[in-house]
Amino acid sequence: MVDRGNSITVGIVGCGLIGASIGAAIAHAFPKARFVLFDVNAENASHVADLLPVAETGSIEAIAGCDFVFVCTPVSFIAGYVSQVAAHADTARTTIVDAGSVKAAIIDALAPAVPANFVPGHPLAGGYASGPGAGSRDVIEGKHFMLTPAETTSAEHVMRATRLLEAAGATVVRLDARMHDHLLAVTSHVPHIISYALVDLLIAAENGAGEPVSDDLLVRSFRTLSTFAQSDVRMWSDIMMHNKDEIRGAIRRLMSILGEYDAFIERADVESLNARLQAAAERRKKLKGESNE
Repeated sequence: MVDRGNSITVGIVGCGLIGASIGAAIAHAFPKARFVLFDVNAENASHVADLLPVAETGSIEAIAGCDFVFVCTPVSFIAGYVSQVAAHADTARTTIVDAGSVKAAIIDALAPAVPANFVPGHPLAGGYASGPGAGSRDVIEGKHFMLTPAETTSAEHVMRATRLLEAAGATVVRLDARMHDHLLAVTSHVPHIISYALVDLLIAAENGAGEPVSDDLLVRSFRTLSTFAQSDVRMWSDIMMHNKDEIRGAIRRLMSILGEYDAFIERADVESLNARLQAAAERRKKLKGESNE
């Protein structure tokens, strides 16, 4: 049972924005929590340790002895760290949760021996900022944290992860891993690609003109849509490579839609153009909240 008065131990592998934020949210909810932190960049781990009430840096073996372990590294490294932690952990005691933006690739990398105490997860949180210095409990509190259990994931560990995350202020949503990847390709991964591509379009215009466009001429629509081109490049290329089938499918659908807009404009079909724009505008107005993911 996860109780706020309990002296739980929490391991965090990967002390960037999300790792630091998960630590801060749990520390706020569980004042007696003790943390063990690991990052290949020792300075990151030390930085986060200094921010938490009771924390120390340690090895993967030390982290595996915790009640809960969060693996918050880039997607490419998650399966490897989950395997390492699971190999040293007490399966009944330690619940392992990851925070990767892609789920099926991680589960497939661990197959056929996906640990029963591994609960694949993904907080719909963050933004274009990165690094432990940007970490805050506000990144997790009030945000959705998706859990996508594998077939072998123990129901007890799903419940333990759910209770901990909800106590830390997150809203837990359970979803099939492949449905998660399909949804995130449309709502997060391809929008990031679009953001980078818009800046590519600006660069092409500047190259054609032979001079840079004045910042004063970059209007709000461009600045807003290109915001996420400031995101961590290596992290996002990693995500794109690990959800490539869903992303490529979404890109093809988007290109088809853009082709339709192009056709409306080419043949001056204002009626069809207005109808399409209006349908999109009405759907956008129905959004109840905003996400930073």
